Amino acid sequence: MPERSLNAVSPVPTAPKVVLLALAGALVCMACEGARVQPDVVGAGPDASSESDLSADVAPASTVTVCFPDLDGDGYGQKAGNIQVKGPNAVCPSGYVSKLPLECNDKDPSIHPGAVESCNQVDDNCDGETDEGTFGVCQTACGKGSHSCTDGILGPCDAPEPVTETCNGKDDDCDGVTDEGCCTPGTLVGDTKCAQGPVDFVFVTDRSGSMQTKLALVIKALQGFVDVMDTSDRALFVTFNEEPTVHGQLSSDKSTLEAILQEILSDGGAGGTSIGLGLDAGIKAFEANDRRKVLVLLTDGQGDFAGTYYKATAEAKKITIYALGFGEQSLKSKIANVVTSDGAFFVVSSAEELPLLYQYVFHMVEYKSWKECGKEGNWVTKSGVCKT
Repeated sequence: MPERSLNAVSPVPTAPKVVLLALAGALVCMACEGARVQPDVVGAGPDASSESDLSADVAPASTVTVCFPDLDGDGYGQKAGNIQVKGPNAVCPSGYVSKLPLECNDKDPSIHPGAVESCNQVDDNCDGETDEGTFGVCQTACGKGSHSCTDGILGPCDAPEPVTETCNGKDDDCDGVTDEGCCTPGTLVGDTKCAQGPVDFVFVTDRSGSMQTKLALVIKALQGFVDVMDTSDRALFVTFNEEPTVHGQLSSDKSTLEAILQEILSDGGAGGTSIGLGLDAGIKAFEANDRRKVLVLLTDGQGDFAGTYYKATAEAKKITIYALGFGEQSLKSKIANVVTSDGAFFVVSSAEELPLLYQYVFHMVEYKSWKECGKEGNWVTKSGVCKT
């Protein structure tokens, strides 16, 4: 047998390598029967410790896509078990996703980045916090609010609640109406009295001889005024003929005031008339305080009014003067001189009109929304309105 040269030995064909990868439960052939195959799956991804680590130790981003297993099908993957898929248009296989951020619980599809946080002691949106923020929209008559969450339990609604209406320019009870039942000084709302502070009344009353036959009706009218006064209001009576008499002191005790009126009635009327001295005593009877001050003069006008002196004096002391004239219409020009700018005057011809007239003055003082007669008006009992 001829000697064979080792150099002449024909090369032995190399067997093709067969590499199988287990991918998503299937075997994927990377090179079979020596064929030239460009693999899509090039291997397992890095075992990254954080999302920022996923870009390290891999092929350039232009050729490799990292895919993360999405076990619960919510569109977000977990870092464990990620793989690399090669190619500029590589697509992750079924069951894998490539988007970030990653899942924090891949066993519950309701838990993932961007999920709505619930009050359940679970980090629903994978931001590292549990039950943060507020929960749900709740509403009262006053507006919208939300619930807080403590230990997985919703707290009460924090929307504002209606409260009792007060006179503060706000809709406290949230019924769409502001300050209902309230009124500013000088107005009347329904039958509700304006909250404008207590009043001190000083009644300066003519008890001269010309008033003797009318005094009983005057006392009746004053008694009616006292009956409707507020418990916080106070009154004092000054009578005058040639000299003034101050009866007691300012008092809110209605029984005391009634007793004083009966004494005045018992004393009767007599003597001449000094209206100026009566006004002077009445103005001086007021105390220096912040209470509203109202002087009500009643006279038949048979005396001197001393011009506008008492008007100016009263206004300087913030005293309002109402003047009631009893008798002839010519009395209007006299009593007009003593009425303050915020007061009013009236003239009546019959003593029977006095109780109604005093009631009218009371409502003007307390409510200020009743129709005012004006400086030239006359009180007409039967119609209850002022007539010029």
